[in-house]
Amino acid sequence: MGIKSDIKTEFMGYHDVKIICPICKTNKVIQVPEGIIKENSNLTTIQIPKYRVCDHIIIPFIDKNFNVRGYQKVDYIFDLYDDKPKVKIESINLFSIKLNIEYILFVNVLYSVFHRYNVLILIDDKLYHKKQDFNNLFNYIFDDYFKYHINVELKRDFKKKKDIYKGFLILDGRKIKNVKIDNRDLFFETTLIKEFYKESDDKKSIINLKDRIREVNIICQKIIKINQKEGKGLRRGVIINHIEKTHFIRISKRYFNFLIEVIKNYYNFDIILAKDLIGEKLSEMWGR
Repeated sequence: MGIKSDIKTEFMGYHDVKIICPICKTNKVIQVPEGIIKENSNLTTIQIPKYRVCDHIIIPFIDKNFNVRGYQKVDYIFDLYDDKPKVKIESINLFSIKLNIEYILFVNVLYSVFHRYNVLILIDDKLYHKKQDFNNLFNYIFDDYFKYHINVELKRDFKKKKDIYKGFLILDGRKIKNVKIDNRDLFFETTLIKEFYKESDDKKSIINLKDRIREVNIICQKIIKINQKEGKGLRRGVIINHIEKTHFIRISKRYFNFLIEVIKNYYNFDIILAKDLIGEKLSEMWGR
């Protein structure tokens, strides 16, 4: 069966390149496909998309030794969206949240939002004064990238309000109640939250978590656009290579599978890959 696509797939090596934003001075090491640099005899100009390093589009000049020789100035960017967070990071008191809340609760929060569940978090009386910190944290990290519905209630008040929360996924410490979820793969969510807890700088930990959540949003939408343009039946490797070349992000097979699940459950969009089409054809042949 032929797979129609004008997106070329190839084996690519990668090389680390340190990028320093000429506007805000944020620095980050990204991985650039070696082939792109080696194709040019002099300097290579690449466009690093917004949010890959910081809130700015960056256009560096990279030499054959993968050193940045300078940056092209971007005078104006037309943007339809207001990217300022609704909540200032300084308003989030993270220390006591990390101290009193097990990381697994936040793992389940991420899973719930990525799968578009309404969520209720039950907390003890001693943590009720942290309710606003919970709300500020969720508002900041999800921003406009993922819509969510998360309520925080006291455990002792839950019985009185039980009927209000029919259909909600209820998080009570490590436990998930009210919704049965089978075969959950929480590898990605667990990795993000462990990094979030491990980082001692509260401000940095919140920003990093927000950046990773925003990355999920951006890449999911990119995969959907590729699918809409190319049609169903693309090979997984084709999509991965295309995203890696345009967004300078390494996409493992496990991460890709996670993204496909988010696209299916949050965006309500099915990505049909070549292997799925082959399975359908075989089922038709065998009359299944």
